[in-house]
Amino acid sequence: MKFLLIGDIGIIFTYEYITEIASKFSDCEIDILSFSPRKQEVAAREEKLLALGCKIYYQPQYKLCRKHKIFFPLIRLGELYRYRMCKNYDIINIHFPGVDSVAACRWAGSKTRIITSIYGSDVLRASTRGLRIIKEVMRRSDVITVASTYIKDQISRKFDKEFDNKTAIARYGSIAAAQMSKTIASTTKAECKKQFHFPEQSITVLCGYNGSRAQRHIEILKELQRLPETIQKKIFLVLQCSYGLDKEYYKELSDALQTSQLEGVIVTDFMQGETLARFRNSIDIFLNLQPTDVLSATMIEELEANAIVVKGDWLRYPDLEKRNIYMRSISDMENLSQELACIVEHFDSEQEKTGANKGVWEILSWESQYETWKQIICDIK
Repeated sequence: MKFLLIGDIGIIFTYEYITEIASKFSDCEIDILSFSPRKQEVAAREEKLLALGCKIYYQPQYKLCRKHKIFFPLIRLGELYRYRMCKNYDIINIHFPGVDSVAACRWAGSKTRIITSIYGSDVLRASTRGLRIIKEVMRRSDVITVASTYIKDQISRKFDKEFDNKTAIARYGSIAAAQMSKTIASTTKAECKKQFHFPEQSITVLCGYNGSRAQRHIEILKELQRLPETIQKKIFLVLQCSYGLDKEYYKELSDALQTSQLEGVIVTDFMQGETLARFRNSIDIFLNLQPTDVLSATMIEELEANAIVVKGDWLRYPDLEKRNIYMRSISDMENLSQELACIVEHFDSEQEKTGANKGVWEILSWESQYETWKQIICDIK
């Protein structure tokens, strides 16, 4: 059986998923067609995947073509031709569908099983044109996977229930989440803060979890300037931008943090495994206020690490609500400073309430997800 994943190993979900599949499907030839060029920061991931027998086909740099917009159509033609390799596979799994995915579907053989995996933002933030492209890919797909009941409901609404009969819930595991309980048992938050040079006596506040503008870092900084000075002195902001951060936004973010006069740091180091688990355990409060979210691994990891999570009311997590997970919510960004001040003033009692979240990492255990993915990939009814 020949299996092709179309995606980016720089995305943690994609990387851990294909690593799991490659290690479990020993009789399967697994290749990766990347829709992005090779990056040095994913070299360690690349090395592991190659050791598992995977072949990785990166997008060419197209350096000459990218210098002048007039040559951009040549890039598109080059990409469309590159996807001709899709005709050689029994199964194709598309992660984050886009215009190139249409080419994959057209090149694929009539008997090729196509699985399209929707993350959430790819559909929820898509333009009208983007939705038309996604619809074409979904129509050719044999199965559409989503990671939560919320995203499944949103897809049903956006596409008038057209794809309800082939949409399945299949979550991604998280190696860091599985390691979290061990890390918590063996290290204290103070020890973890010290490792990352965070002030041990301060309350660490994690703002978002990647370098995308959608994390609303600058809006958060502006709002937190409204905090009473006594509260500001008690907190230390951590802006994690380990991936997805461009130079222009990094400068804007650095200037905004400096102007705010709030104590904090921008973290750009790429972390995984034990290091990532310790980083999660160094956080006291996690702010998740992006426009959309599909139950991110970061969310689960911080809940398991006894962080107090503050999310937007507009972010729905039915799977967490069923487990009576303790989180706080705000209806608007303007309520953030008041909410955070309340948490800081009653920090000890708030942290005690996070005990209800113990064991939530099991949602992201690969052991609990593997059989679902096996059934989808192998078409087991």
